[in-house]
Amino acid sequence: MSTHLVKGDTEDSPNTQPAGCPENSGATVGINRADSGSFIENFFQEKNIRWMLGIGAAIVFSCSLMLVTRQWQEWSVAEKFLTVLGYTGVLFVSAEVGRKRLGLKLTTSVLHSLCILLMPVCFLALSWLSAGEAAQSLSMLQAVGLMIPASIMAWLIGTRVFDQLLNGRQMTFVVSYFLLCLFGALPHARIVAEHLSLSDAGAGVLATVATLVFWVTMSAGVLKVNRHIFWLTEEHRKPRIFGFSPIALLGIQFVLLVCTKTLGTQPIQWFGLALVLVAATVFQTARTIAAVFRQRTGGLMSPMPASIIVPIYLGLALTAAGVCLSFHSFHFSGPTTFAVVPTCIIAAGVMALAARDTGHAAFVWCSLICTTIAYQCAPTLMGTLVQQLKDSAASAVQEQRLPVAFYGITYLPLVAVLATVARKLRLGRYSQFCPAVQQFATALVLICFSVSLSHVKAAFLIPCLSILTFGVLAVVFADRRYVLGSIAALIIATATANPFAAAMRWSHTWDASVTATYLIGLSLLLVLSSKPDRLIQQIPLPAGRGRFLFEDSSGNGRRILQNAGLSMGCVFAVLLSGIMVSHMGEPWTGNNQLQFIMVMCLLGLQTMRDRTYQWGMIFWLLATVAATSCIHPLDLTFVELVRGISVIGAGISSLCLLAIRKFRCNAAQADSLRVLRQRLIASQESSPLTGSRTRIAEAFVVPLCDLSLFVTSCLAVIYHLPSLLATSATLGAIPASVSTMAVVVWLFVIGQLIQTKFPTVVGATLLPLLCTGLLCTFAPSIASYEWYPAVWSTSAGLMLATNAFRGRNQNDTLRTVAMCWLTSIALLSFALLSLPVRTAGLVAMATLYAIERKNVSPAQRAWFCIGVNIHLLLLLAKIAGCTGHLSLLIFGKANTEILPVLLPALAASILVFDRSWRQLDETVTSAWAIILRVAAALGLLLIYLPANNQSLFPLPVITGSVLIAIAEFRLAIRNQSCARVWNGLVLIAIMTAYLVFNGIISIGAGVAPLLLLFMSAAALRIAFRTAGNPGTGVFSLPFQATGLALTALASILSAVRGLTGAYSPFAGFNSLILFFAAGICFHQWMLTHRRTYAVAAGFIVNLSLMVTWNTLNLKDAQLYLVPLGLSLLGLVELLRKELPDRLHDPLRYVGSLTILVSPVFQILHGSWLHLLSLLVLCVVVILLSIGLRLRVLVYTGSAFLIADLIAIVVRGSVDHPALLWVSGVGVGIAVIALAAFCESHREKVLQKIRFLTAQLATWE
Repeated sequence: MSTHLVKGDTEDSPNTQPAGCPENSGATVGINRADSGSFIENFFQEKNIRWMLGIGAAIVFSCSLMLVTRQWQEWSVAEKFLTVLGYTGVLFVSAEVGRKRLGLKLTTSVLHSLCILLMPVCFLALSWLSAGEAAQSLSMLQAVGLMIPASIMAWLIGTRVFDQLLNGRQMTFVVSYFLLCLFGALPHARIVAEHLSLSDAGAGVLATVATLVFWVTMSAGVLKVNRHIFWLTEEHRKPRIFGFSPIALLGIQFVLLVCTKTLGTQPIQWFGLALVLVAATVFQTARTIAAVFRQRTGGLMSPMPASIIVPIYLGLALTAAGVCLSFHSFHFSGPTTFAVVPTCIIAAGVMALAARDTGHAAFVWCSLICTTIAYQCAPTLMGTLVQQLKDSAASAVQEQRLPVAFYGITYLPLVAVLATVARKLRLGRYSQFCPAVQQFATALVLICFSVSLSHVKAAFLIPCLSILTFGVLAVVFADRRYVLGSIAALIIATATANPFAAAMRWSHTWDASVTATYLIGLSLLLVLSSKPDRLIQQIPLPAGRGRFLFEDSSGNGRRILQNAGLSMGCVFAVLLSGIMVSHMGEPWTGNNQLQFIMVMCLLGLQTMRDRTYQWGMIFWLLATVAATSCIHPLDLTFVELVRGISVIGAGISSLCLLAIRKFRCNAAQADSLRVLRQRLIASQESSPLTGSRTRIAEAFVVPLCDLSLFVTSCLAVIYHLPSLLATSATLGAIPASVSTMAVVVWLFVIGQLIQTKFPTVVGATLLPLLCTGLLCTFAPSIASYEWYPAVWSTSAGLMLATNAFRGRNQNDTLRTVAMCWLTSIALLSFALLSLPVRTAGLVAMATLYAIERKNVSPAQRAWFCIGVNIHLLLLLAKIAGCTGHLSLLIFGKANTEILPVLLPALAASILVFDRSWRQLDETVTSAWAIILRVAAALGLLLIYLPANNQSLFPLPVITGSVLIAIAEFRLAIRNQSCARVWNGLVLIAIMTAYLVFNGIISIGAGVAPLLLLFMSAAALRIAFRTAGNPGTGVFSLPFQATGLALTALASILSAVRGLTGAYSPFAGFNSLILFFAAGICFHQWMLTHRRTYAVAAGFIVNLSLMVTWNTLNLKDAQLYLVPLGLSLLGLVELLRKELPDRLHDPLRYVGSLTILVSPVFQILHGSWLHLLSLLVLCVVVILLSIGLRLRVLVYTGSAFLIADLIAIVVRGSVDHPALLWVSGVGVGIAVIALAAFCESHREKVLQKIRFLTAQLATWE
């Protein structure tokens, strides 16, 4: 059947409308769909008639299958067989009468197809019915007598139908079809073998011969008819059926015959060979058509027609299934089967031919996979010899049984063959297949290489061979990327050399340190010389991914081996560092010393070669870790160690700076170290004033200087900072050390001199703490916690003043740290209410404003004003009697006494910031005003919600909330801001929640839902009246949302009360509320024309129906599901213009599934009557969808119809078969009769409908 099944439906787009039909606009959808003339006219369209015929034929065919079930014992075998045969004869006669007398082409075509499908079933049914107990009542003479009329009818139907469908007599195909039908009546091969007293081997041979006969018969008809159909297509005389249908028909017959006649006698794995033979036949048909296609197109194969693509996909599926079945009962050792080898060989050949003919590399992959499977399974044909070779190999590696990891060696011949084939393909005319073979060979080598790592002996031998294998592949494939495999194999072979020697008993034990020494030595050897890299660069590098590994951005080749050695050296440097840290204080072994020396040599050699900052830093980092490991055994405390390292680090950095001053002529410049570091990092050439030796020295000295500075700074943070904090926290009880003072001052000075960020940040951060530490150490009597912020702000101000004296050479990092100190102090002062802290905060803010007064922006000025505002509020709180810190003001017990004083100040602040937004930054002032409003609202709640003032609860909350809401509404009108309206509504909502939670009002009982609906209507009325008004238009959207929210709340309350059976004022009260809510939503849809309200109205109506059914105690699922599905379909049709096109089909699927699923629940409980109701319902849905031109409903109804027919067939074998059979056949015949009537009276009815339409168009 055609995929465009319902005329004019498709995807709701103008391009899919039938010719002459109007577009589906929103104003005409409902009228066009409701028009009876258009509804009836759709039934007389050609494609819709085909649908009805197909549905009727499917119903008749499915119900007829109940006659061949053995469970139906009411009729005899002969009666049921003759009934099936009589069906076929009646259908054929009806088709001929419709073709010759009535001219019903569509009906005839469908009935002919049904006859063709029923004939093989008739012969198969004869063999099924004559088996088992039925054979006792059916003699051979009766069987022959039944076959005679069936054979005559099969020949007559085959010749007549195929002559018409194929536009001519195809005797070979008809004979193949007829013979395959006759073969269906033959008994099973096992029964024949029993009668002939054959052994199991003889029975297998008999089954194999029968399979070959079936295959030859099928292949002859397929090859003949396929070429005929293609030539008909080329001559523009297409057959009356799909071109692949005859091939599929014979193929299905062949598979059914093999399954029903030979499957029990012949092992199932040989059935896989049969499937592959079928695939070979299918591919041969595709090759034949492809040869003709190439002759017509001059060798072009793109794009390929469907007559070539369909056989290819079918052949692939059959080949895959056949190969999978051939593995049944297959084992690599012991008793096994051999079907997999010939099956995979044939499959590989078929895939190779398909690849050559189609030019697609996917078939090459399939062929290679099948070849590999056959190569792997072929040793089972020579089990004894293979076992001897395995035993010899196992003894060679000193194993009782050869491990699987060694099997990778056996694939080397296959890899060699694949590499040779790939090279020849690359040089020949099939070069497009070379990448597939190359990739497969590479994957095979990688898999074998990976599997070898599972055994210690194979992990050495296989990588040794892989070094050479990858190298050969790199040369053969002319691809430098295979060198990476050789490098990986070399590394693994080196790593497993010591374990391999220990496993072979060539050494006593395996030592991991020895393996590490081997690997470090290998990395050093790889780094020493660049000649191997120059040889590797002579191998071509193909274009594609991974070139960055072998070439830099300028196209120069990379040193692959040296880079690999450097990477390994870096890895072992990290490992050695970890070992040194984890075994701190333990003596080094000889291997560890040798490893450290080799790694340091490698890093030093690389530093001298590249002369870059990075390698020098790595070199000194490893040396630092080693030095730390050597210092650890000394009897030094942690404090002594840290102080000594700090002083040493400061001294080393100073010496390095002196050396850099000597190296560089421009050492007097402040940024000389930074510029030198950047040049070394960027690996730039040295300046003309410095030679190569100077560059090497710089590569070592500059990283050492940075490392010493970093270590000293880190120790200052780790030790000296806690020391200063302890001194300040104890008010001088723990005095600050001299080293701490010296390190902090040195970091501050050195940061100013060289302007390095990290030392500057550390020194500037610690200097204020040093001031408080000095105060506590030398004057503990006057030290106090409250004066710490004042000292810090003074120190930060002095740092800013010192930095300002430098003029253009100001240190931006120092300035940033000092300003962070001042900002932190200013913010910290907000948390405390004492006078010294308030003084420190004022000093910090004054200093910040004095420094930034020239460059101050409106936003900064706004923040300054906010700070002043906070100070005033805190001062007022101090006057009101609040002491301590800010949390006492917010969460203290006395806040109810202070907040009444603060609320006027909050209100005044709100007014000031609302009026001064023009002079300040608008965003900042608006945000602060919002914060103040939130604080005022929270203040109202905190004032009137204490537990000891319950008598004041209602009035303060209501009054305060209403006043603040009114203020927000007035501000909303002035600023035209919906947010202000929302603020007011939120305050009212908080007030309402308070009243509900305190039990003053209740919304869950009585007529509360009705009051909510009245409030919703009032809010929606306000929204409607204010919409479009220049002054009050901001109220429209918030009040509309509020009204809808109240409607939803009332609906939820009524639904919950109705479904749970809660108390209601009267019966039906909840349903009435839901209907009112649906009316409100529908009214909103009429006003706004938004689809959301219509959907909500439909949802609430369904909810009200559910509440009604629950009230009436009706539990049938159809009462709940059918209205829901109808509502959804109705909404889709009514809102077709409003809904997006992408939602039409999903919503129709949901609606139709909801309707059709309703009887399924009863069917699952064993109700056979609902099977018939579902059948009738599916047919009605499909017919309605045809009239309404909805393809979605056609598909859904057809899917349920198929499932229902299967259920009827299964159910008919258990219970009520006669009733189900008669009802189903009656429905199918009725549908076919309706389709035949539509086809025979098509022109007359369409003419009358057009006449009536033209007459109605003249009416007013």
